[in-house]
This record gives sequence, C-alpha cells and structure tokens, in this order.
Amino acid sequence: MKPKTLTRIAFLFILTASASTFAGPMQFSFSYLFDSGASLKGTLVGELQADLNTILVQDFELNYNNLLMPIPAGPLPEPQIASLDGAVMSLTGLGDHFIYPISLAFELSSQTGRAWVDLTEVSSNFALERDSYDPGRLQIQRVPVPATMALVLLGLIQLRTRKALAS
Repeated sequence: MKPKTLTRIAFLFILTASASTFAGPMQFSFSYLFDSGASLKGTLVGELQADLNTILVQDFELNYNNLLMPIPAGPLPEPQIASLDGAVMSLTGLGDHFIYPISLAFELSSQTGRAWVDLTEVSSNFALERDSYDPGRLQIQRVPVPATMALVLLGLIQLRTRKALAS
C-alpha cells in the first residue's frame, strides 16, 4: 500500500475516533480500596461530559474483593455520577448474581461521605465494610476503544513503511 493511501486511511480513523469520543456511552474501570484491604472493583458504562471529568453512569458491573464472579447492577435507583478525579462520586446499588445466591448492596458517595458494602449469601451477611469515603482510594480509568488500538497499529505500519522507503 502506498504511504499516501495509509495516511488517508489513518486520517479517516482519526476523524471517526474523535467524532465518537463524546458520542454515546464509554466504558470505565474503577477500583475502591477499603480500610480493611478489601476492594470493590468493576466497570462503569456512561457518558463523559464536556468537562472531561464527570461521568453520567448508565450501568455498571461489580466485583467485591476478587470474587470469582462479577455481579451485574440491578436497575439504577437514581442518577449515578462519577468523576475521573474521584472528587464527585455518587454510586449506589444493589446487584444480584444470576447463578449464585449472592446479593451486593453498596454506596460510594462524596456527598454523604460514606463508603460501604454489604455482601449477603442467602440470608446471612458474610462481608461488611464501613468506611468514610476517601477520593484518594478511588481509581477510575477509561477503557481503550478498539478504534484507538487500530489507530496505533496504523501509525506503526506507516512508520515502518516510511523507514523502508527511506532505505
């Protein structure tokens, strides 16, 4: 393939990727570490707002303390908000695992200052966490989109082609 053709293809990918950056939901991974060393991890699906920090959460999936199975969120009871810097966090929910008799209720909230998890199996609680919310214990990162990886690959191919032509 000619270098000009590769450049045009790369340019089209960049236009497509930049147009879709704020269009529609994106996926984010998050992790919160409690005083006990237990962790609440998962993925958030939401729309990144124009401030490039606030996420309006539409759905999420949780995993408490590295259980073998993730727990999908139930219906979201109210608008859920997160921020990449952790300063604003309003995630609450109740999730039931569809195979195992396990329920997970939790709250991470900068507004109330609470961070808690109740993990219940059948009718007995077997994990309880109660902390004050600390934004320093929260990590949220955007999950790379496959189109981004394609752009990187095209860039590497173009560099290799240019080096081959220069030789």
